[in-house]
Amino acid sequence: LSFKAWRISDKKDIDAITGLMKTKSILIADGHHRYETSLMYMNETKKSSNEPGPEDFVLTLFMESGQEDIKIYPTYRSINFRNLFDIDKYFAIAKDKYTIKPVNIKNGADIKTALDKFREDNITGFIFYLKDKAHIMTLNSQASDNKPEIDIYILHNDILKQLDRLYDIKDISFNHNEDSIINNVKEAVSDLGIFLNPPTIDEMEDICNSGGLMPQKSTFFWPKPCTGLVMYKF
Repeated sequence: LSFKAWRISDKKDIDAITGLMKTKSILIADGHHRYETSLMYMNETKKSSNEPGPEDFVLTLFMESGQEDIKIYPTYRSINFRNLFDIDKYFAIAKDKYTIKPVNIKNGADIKTALDKFREDNITGFIFYLKDKAHIMTLNSQASDNKPEIDIYILHNDILKQLDRLYDIKDISFNHNEDSIINNVKEAVSDLGIFLNPPTIDEMEDICNSGGLMPQKSTFFWPKPCTGLVMYKF
């Protein structure tokens, strides 16, 4: 990929772009902390409410969400607990809501195959990876022809809350690579790895347009803009 950045200074072009965007709904897919920081900076430094100043603006990349090239990739969880971790204790509680089955997972390719099968069959499912075993856990309360529950919400609002109550979560780390999570668990860097499918763009838009917020580390968008610095003269 190659990127170019340049300044648009023609007022007609600026007016055309701002006019086009006035009727658009904007979802912050990445960078909400930067937006909140910029807003706080503007509120603290604004000298005049009548005249626009440099503090009123922040560099932003807009992308049309309907493009086929825009993808959302999953973000997996590695978890450590303070209390003695016994997954069977959790599964004994979870079996009322989920179907739990052992599965043979050797590497990241096996993870991808299982997750693709979940998506293909319209199933909300998770893979729990431990040092000596792995399990597939799928949500019971849905038929295959219904729209599935959003995986990331189930993870944060049900699974992680229950795990925290049982074992007291010490920390959660995030990774986009299946084999990295597997290796962390094998090497006892983490107690548990959890794999899940990402939300679709339509699911994300439905949640945000209804006033909801996505849980932490829900999305990993691709393609990414280039990494670097663009200097702004005040």
